[in-house]
Amino acid sequence: MNRRRFFIILLSILGFIGILMGMEVITDSSDSKVSGDGLSDKILDSEESSGSVESDVLEKEKDSLPRVEEKKEFIPRPSEEELVTGNIFLVFDDAGARIEQIDPFLNLDVPLTIAVLPHLSYSSEVATKVFENGHSVFLHQPMEPIGNQNPGEGAIYFGDPLESISQRITYNLESVPHAIGVNNHMGSRVTADMTIMQRVLEEVQSRDLQFLDSRTTDKSTVKTIADSLAFPVSSRDIFLDHHKSEEIMIESFERGLDHASLHGNVIMIGHVTNLLLADVLAKVIPKAQKAGFRFLPMAAYHKS
Repeated sequence: MNRRRFFIILLSILGFIGILMGMEVITDSSDSKVSGDGLSDKILDSEESSGSVESDVLEKEKDSLPRVEEKKEFIPRPSEEELVTGNIFLVFDDAGARIEQIDPFLNLDVPLTIAVLPHLSYSSEVATKVFENGHSVFLHQPMEPIGNQNPGEGAIYFGDPLESISQRITYNLESVPHAIGVNNHMGSRVTADMTIMQRVLEEVQSRDLQFLDSRTTDKSTVKTIADSLAFPVSSRDIFLDHHKSEEIMIESFERGLDHASLHGNVIMIGHVTNLLLADVLAKVIPKAQKAGFRFLPMAAYHKS
């Protein structure tokens, strides 16, 4: 009986000890779990930190690499020269008799050149008005023609003493202020004479002026002499109002456009005494501009 109780008490003690040991295992397991979770947190923190560092390094490496600009389509812009179909130089002769005579031509609103006859009633006033409106002024130098026409005051005649030519040009320029060049009024006889024209061109060249050959004769010696002097000169290509009808003036202008398209430049001469010409030009100039033609004063001729 006593032995039986002994065994019962022993089993109870052993059971209690087992219970106590089981509680330690649970506690250790719980601690381990907590410890494990902490380690996981540290690993996660380390990965995030490592990821942040790597990201920073990549960003720095990216910044250190040469930047490649986004490719953009390049469309070349045509130069002004490529856009211009041709240059047109309009010259209007015989100005100086009346101031209002030039107004219809100034109202064309394109750069142009007015050639003023010397010693007319309003030669100086007309030249000044043209200059103040930003256009080029030429002395329209009277020269003897073939025939009996009177070229006007200040004319150069065949057979004039050569020493008188300088004085004549000086006298004429005094009545046409702001002149940057000279072109001949009439002159079919004088421009065909090499001796006289050599002296004329030497005088014009020495004054640093332009010379425009109006080409009133196909026997003009101007180009030949100018070449020998190394003096760049220009020459009329088209007479706009040689015939006074509107239809022919339009045809002449169109021939000038063809010339400019082919050669780059064209010099067209008309006369301020022809008011119909101003009306015709007011119609055709806008069309020429839309077609790419550029209007310039003679001041720009040797620069074009």
